[in-house]
Amino acid sequence: MKIIDRYVLRQFFQTFVICYLSLNGLYIVFDAFTNLEEFLRCADQQGGLLWLMGRHYAYRSVLFFDRTSGLLTLVAAMFTVTWIQRHNEMTALMSAGISRLRVVRPIIGAAIVVTLLSATSRELLIPRFRDELARRPQDLLGDVPQELQPRYDNRTDVLIRGQATYGDRQRIDQPSFLLPPALDRCGKQLVAKEALFEPPNGDRPGGYLM
Repeated sequence: MKIIDRYVLRQFFQTFVICYLSLNGLYIVFDAFTNLEEFLRCADQQGGLLWLMGRHYAYRSVLFFDRTSGLLTLVAAMFTVTWIQRHNEMTALMSAGISRLRVVRPIIGAAIVVTLLSATSRELLIPRFRDELARRPQDLLGDVPQELQPRYDNRTDVLIRGQATYGDRQRIDQPSFLLPPALDRCGKQLVAKEALFEPPNGDRPGGYLM
């Protein structure tokens, strides 16, 4: 890696990090003050206000990066090229026999790296934190009923329906499960007052206990 490459990459990533921290910080401040009452309500049960807010917005920062990485990459690339041209550095480099494409090549490589990081985050980190990311500040304890959108279980093709879900106990209120033809020998529908999710244990697979 040559000096020009390190210089361009430093400008690019400095701009990217500054823009990300600024936008993410603005979002955190606005959202925290908007939902401060909810954080105060749940702070005692979640280890304190700072711990609760820090954990909540740490997960949110991952999602914020995924949603803004494309825009921030464009802004950082445009700012880097504009900075080089404004200070006549592009003219000096071209006078030395370096083409424009050679100058912007590190920027293209950096944009590819950011894109790969965003894809990795989307495929690995966000699915792992999906439960935390699904919780709104109004439901930090998981004690507020949430609407359940009917969906099929990928393994059994059972249609999972219900009146509401509660995140604290992974509970479905008034569940109504529609069974596929392969499982409907004892009836096409399972109905109960509530369904509690039981994680896998030994040879027993995970599922809902109704």
